[in-house]
Amino acid sequence: MRTGANRVWRSAAVALAAVVIVLDASASLSVYMAPEALATRAPLAIEGTVVETASGLDPRNGRLATYVTIEVATVHRGPADLERVTLREPGGRFGDLVHDLDAVPDYAPGEDVFVFLEPARDGALRTAGMFFGKFRVVPAGGRGPVEAVRDLDGRGTIVGRSGPRLERFRRSDLRALVAGATPGPHGSRPARRPGSAPSAWSAT
Repeated sequence: MRTGANRVWRSAAVALAAVVIVLDASASLSVYMAPEALATRAPLAIEGTVVETASGLDPRNGRLATYVTIEVATVHRGPADLERVTLREPGGRFGDLVHDLDAVPDYAPGEDVFVFLEPARDGALRTAGMFFGKFRVVPAGGRGPVEAVRDLDGRGTIVGRSGPRLERFRRSDLRALVAGATPGPHGSRPARRPGSAPSAWSAT
């Protein structure tokens, strides 16, 4: 009887351990990236308004992806004639397929954003530093400065960050960081001009 009980407890322990492993695997682990690091990493930095988001299967690899279209208001780094860019972020919802990732930034139509961007290996444009590279622009209240807000809540474990999960920066400070920084080797890789939808970024 004791042997049978031990087997039951061992089985329960293995099952519990498997659940813990799955839970740990589902939560993202990232290293904090300050705006200064983004300013030296990203080859493209813009402000604009999100006009559309759509998820689908990427025709190149068959994986679920979300495409974010942004009307460009200001180019802080990159081609000055940009008027619209399309980002490709991993995951999303398409029909019965759902793939949510903690590390992927969320974009909503109508949202004003300040974003740091970089090309993926195949040249498709994406947010630099995953969710660290996206800031929501908040209008000034009264006579206060326009803010760029970065929400880190629900982003899993962030190493090197112990402060509040809702970070507020002056938009003018982000602009100054970009103007004063020189992109490093990672940021020197050029993103491609339009050529193949849906992952291209355009100046139409």
